[in-house]
Amino acid sequence: MKYVFALIVALGLVSHATALSCFVCTSVEDGTCDGEQLVECDAVSAASGMALLLALKPTIQVLPSTNYKCYKLVAEAKQSSSQAAIKSCIYDTVAVCEGTIANADQKECYTCEEDGCNGSGRLRTSYMALLGLIVISWVIGNKY
Repeated sequence: MKYVFALIVALGLVSHATALSCFVCTSVEDGTCDGEQLVECDAVSAASGMALLLALKPTIQVLPSTNYKCYKLVAEAKQSSSQAAIKSCIYDTVAVCEGTIANADQKECYTCEEDGCNGSGRLRTSYMALLGLIVISWVIGNKY
């Protein structure tokens, strides 16, 4: 019985991990990106992330895909100290950090492929993964 329960939890972890979730927000004044929301990546959110990126980098190559990644881009205007920040989903085929931004310097840029990896750096815990580790530890502990 306990092996069946462990298998159910393990399958739940696998299905939970298949959808990528990214933080989405924009800031055009101070680059803080307050009010970020965690959104599941899909064709709509990736297209929205692509539109935001094209606003800063209009020459970047658009390669639609069925796979996604998260990104964060921070740029500082050359004529002032204002910063723009974008966090979003995007197609995994797009080279987000390549190219230049007109009238701005790219201060930070990265892509990643884990849930919430483009967040503000706060520690985030997957409760499903934590529950899975507890159950697996319990099963192994009772077996030996």
